[in-house]
Amino acid sequence: MPFILIIAVFWFLFIRPQMRRQREARDMQSQLSVGDHVILTSGIYGEVAGITANDVMVKFSDDVVVRLTRGAIAHVLSPEAVAEKVAEMNAAEAEHDENAAVLFGDEGETDETGPAQPSGEEK
Repeated sequence: MPFILIIAVFWFLFIRPQMRRQREARDMQSQLSVGDHVILTSGIYGEVAGITANDVMVKFSDDVVVRLTRGAIAHVLSPEAVAEKVAEMNAAEAEHDENAAVLFGDEGETDETGPAQPSGEEK
């Protein structure tokens, strides 16, 4: 009798909730559509650019589209969440630009590939 009780408790505390989470994830992944903004299981943000039976094409930037399995999609973002993330990214980029200006000032020349390069004379 105690053994059956332990199995029942284990079922209701661990197995059943996990099955529910898997069903919800499978339903979310089956309802994906082109244009949805998603978060991958790795934490990368992207936009669904295409869908096949088993795969999803996710666009990360204008020139970067990657083919992934549907299981790689962790969450679909609402339009409000997308707007919030864009605002956060813009604020972070502005802060980065301010920090770079303070760090590098007018002492060196900057190029698009890295930090400021020292000017022609060495001290």
